[in-house]
Amino acid sequence: MVARLGYAALGFPDYWGDAYHNWMMSRLTIENHGILTDYKGREVVWEPLFRYVSTAVMYLTGRSDMLPGRLVSLVASSLTCGVTAALTTRLTRERWLGLLAGLTLALTPWHIAYGWMYMPEATAGLFVMLVLYEVSVGQRSWTIVLFAALAALTRNDASLVLILAAVWLGVTGHRRTSLAVAAGVVLGLSVWSTWTWYAAGDPLWWLVRRRAGSTADAAFWSRAGARPVIGPWTLPLTLVQVYAPILTLLTAAVAGFRSPEWRRAVWASGRSLYAFLFLSFLPVIGIMQIRFFSYPDPRYLLVIVPVASCVTAFAVGPFLAQGRRKLVPWGHGAVVALSLLIQIPTFAFRPYTLIRDRLVGDYLRQAAPATGALWVDAPVAIYYSGIEPNRFRSSDQLAPAPESLPEAIDSAYAALAREPVTMIYWDLVPYTRVPLIWPEMTSGEAFDARGYRFEPVFRYDSWRRPEGDRSLAHLARERIEQKYGPAIVWSVARLP
Repeated sequence: MVARLGYAALGFPDYWGDAYHNWMMSRLTIENHGILTDYKGREVVWEPLFRYVSTAVMYLTGRSDMLPGRLVSLVASSLTCGVTAALTTRLTRERWLGLLAGLTLALTPWHIAYGWMYMPEATAGLFVMLVLYEVSVGQRSWTIVLFAALAALTRNDASLVLILAAVWLGVTGHRRTSLAVAAGVVLGLSVWSTWTWYAAGDPLWWLVRRRAGSTADAAFWSRAGARPVIGPWTLPLTLVQVYAPILTLLTAAVAGFRSPEWRRAVWASGRSLYAFLFLSFLPVIGIMQIRFFSYPDPRYLLVIVPVASCVTAFAVGPFLAQGRRKLVPWGHGAVVALSLLIQIPTFAFRPYTLIRDRLVGDYLRQAAPATGALWVDAPVAIYYSGIEPNRFRSSDQLAPAPESLPEAIDSAYAALAREPVTMIYWDLVPYTRVPLIWPEMTSGEAFDARGYRFEPVFRYDSWRRPEGDRSLAHLARERIEQKYGPAIVWSVARLP
């Protein structure tokens, strides 16, 4: 917790747009008397547990900012470090190895960052580790079912880890435990499917829309030329980024593989599950990233990082024995320290991916009319505007996915008259239909259409360094912002 509070003290904003979307869902859910609500329809797509817990904290604390969700992540991330240490100690009967695993996770930069973010990754990791701890105890099937269900209701990659765990437990003869894990996942997904069937008329709507959305994002960024090239090196590089101690884990494997003592330490009874989860999850999530995700963001690997911390302790442990080489554990400590020193400062630059939305929000705070709806598909802009979330509309509401583009255009103009909409945020991103409905906005020039006047009132282009500026920080900002086009706010008024 100390490391995460230290990160919080640095004042880094949440740099992932979904964090602000989660915040908005909490605000709208409170306004809708506790019924999970979103202005883009994600209440039947994104798993609900983290959103509900954060909403409850927001309601109880009376805070309407990002703090409630951050507190949930802080508690979940810190508890995960404790459970990781306790689990490793239980499996190895060595407190020092438990401490090593817990500290490794506690000082992993990406786990620190997501331990102070309005995002569900840390909470999902906690429930996965609680399931694995109860599996190691092997006495309470009902707790396994409960924690597995909660994990499935938090993030889909947590379900993936637990499905792999159930398979391994079944293959290795632990059928009762395997059934308990599988039953928990099925229970959690059944609860979620029942809700989506009630709200959307399709019990698998959450799966269909998630796949469609991820595939559409990947296609958009590929066409835009902003999607990184994905090859066989992508997953290893992403893994090193999110969990730098993989380097010492690999070193320990190379140095100790021929030793029966080392192999027993990693694959001993009760420990083989964790090595299997780590080794099997990586290729599966790698295939999913290549096939469905817009790019290989490290957050998709965070759920397996606590497991990786346990496996690292198993692998490094034999080198701590008296008379054995201690270069590996010393190297492990150096890798953890260097990853902190190198990666934490880079988080200061990640918010530049959201700078356009933030500046649009600042503009709306000052210039938005007191009445009328605002068509804004970027929750970041909504958060920084300080305007009540219920005034904002999304493309999903005003121009639902149509059979044809003319239908979307007709729906948009009908919405302008119905709401009425006074401002529109144009941005070339996959989650808005504004550029499709009004291609004229690409020029940035005022125009008339169907009895409405559209005028640009705010524009932000990518930031550029002053000539001769050689600052590395400014170079990093320029490189980040160059990936994105302009952000334009348009005023909308009916013609006389």
